[in-house]
Amino acid sequence: MRFKLVLTLLLLLGAMGLGAADLSGKWSGAIVVAEGGETVNLPILLILKHDGGQLSGTAGADEGTQRAITKATVDDNKVSIEFTDGPDKYVLNLTVDGDQMTGEARSGDSPKMKISVKRAEG
Repeated sequence: MRFKLVLTLLLLLGAMGLGAADLSGKWSGAIVVAEGGETVNLPILLILKHDGGQLSGTAGADEGTQRAITKATVDDNKVSIEFTDGPDKYVLNLTVDGDQMTGEARSGDSPKMKISVKRAEG
């Protein structure tokens, strides 16, 4: 009986570890901005390092415009990222689903914008 209990606990702990995705790498996609009745897709590139419970990295339109992530949290499949670009502060609230993250982006008092990024290959 004791063996079964220990085995069950080990299996549960192992399954919990498998659910925590490593977010390290490049994630590219777009922020969808609705302006004056038109929709504009702004490119976004996240370069993330996920070490245990800590998430860090950079964000920007491309590799040449990366800004340091100033705050990042990971809670199960929910990710929150903050970074600044000049006077503008950006907040990204994302949900991880495999190799894709979707959610909302906000800058200052602007309306919420949709964001979608996919893990880049390589």
